[in-house]
Amino acid sequence: MYLAKISSLRPTAIHFQFKREQILLTRVLGKQYRVVWTEHGRFPGGPLGALLKRMYRRSSGSVSSIICVSPDVQADLAGRISVDREVLQVVLNPVDRVKFAPNVALRIASRKEFGFTDSDVVYVSLSRLEQVKGVDRVLKAVSLLPKTSVVLVAGEGRESENLKRLSSELGVRAIFTGFTSHPERILQAGDVYCVGSRPDAREGAPLSVLQALSVGLPVVAASDSGLSDWLDSRGGIVADPDPISFATALKRGHSAKEQIIEQATPLLAEHDSTVWSEETVRIIVGLRNDSPSA
Repeated sequence: MYLAKISSLRPTAIHFQFKREQILLTRVLGKQYRVVWTEHGRFPGGPLGALLKRMYRRSSGSVSSIICVSPDVQADLAGRISVDREVLQVVLNPVDRVKFAPNVALRIASRKEFGFTDSDVVYVSLSRLEQVKGVDRVLKAVSLLPKTSVVLVAGEGRESENLKRLSSELGVRAIFTGFTSHPERILQAGDVYCVGSRPDAREGAPLSVLQALSVGLPVVAASDSGLSDWLDSRGGIVADPDPISFATALKRGHSAKEQIIEQATPLLAEHDSTVWSEETVRIIVGLRNDSPSA
C-alpha cells in the first residue's frame, strides 16, 4: 500500500529523515527514484548502534545524497558507512529568525502565563524526557541556585515522572509543560537555555539551541554533550556536568546574558533559513552546485 501510494505520486525524489524508513524502503525505492536522507545527529552507540550500522550501511548503497546538519555529523557518518565522500553533504540546520526573535510583548505574556515574577530566573529545557538528554543534570544544578530560580521543561518521554519526583526531592521549583507546539512561547519566558545531554544523546546541531539563541537566551551545555566545539564562545557556555560546575555556568549565563548572546551573531548567520531551503532543494532534486537554479 505504501509503495503503491508513492508510485501513484510519481515523485522526482524521495526524502527520508528517520532511520526506519531509510533502512526499510531505500533499497527498493532507490531502484526507481532519487532517494535523499537527512541526518540530524551522530550515529547511536552501543548494541543498538552496532545493529543499526549493519542495516544502515547496506541501505546507504542505494541512496543518492545524505544531508548532514553539521560537519561533525558528516565526519561521524563518513567513518561508519561506505559511500563516496560527495554523497555526504553538509547543510546547516536553519532557524526562523522572524518567529524566533526577541519579543517583549510575548515575553511578558508568556511569563505571566506561567506565573513568573520579575525576580524569577527561568532556566529552560526543550527536550525529550529521556535519560540521555540529561534534564536531571539541569535540575541538580538549579537546586544549588537561589530560590528565585525556576526550571521550565517542555517535552515528553519515559523519564517524565522520575524527573518530576527528582525536582520535588531536590526542592526545585519546576514546571513541566509536556509537549508543546509553540516552543517560541516557552523560550520567550526564559532567561537561560540548558542542554544537559549525555554523550549517548549523540547531538548534532540542535534546532532548539539555535531557536534559543535567536530569541536572545544564552545557552549552557554540558561539556560531554558533543556541542563544545560548535557552541563554546558563540552564544554558549560549556561546563562540566557535575552540579557545582553546571550551576556556576548557569549563574554566569544569566549575569552576563547580553555579552554572551552578542557572540551568537556569526553562528546564527551561518544557519540562515534561506540558504538552507535553497541548498536542500538543490540536493534533493539533484541539481549541480554550478546550476543557475542552485
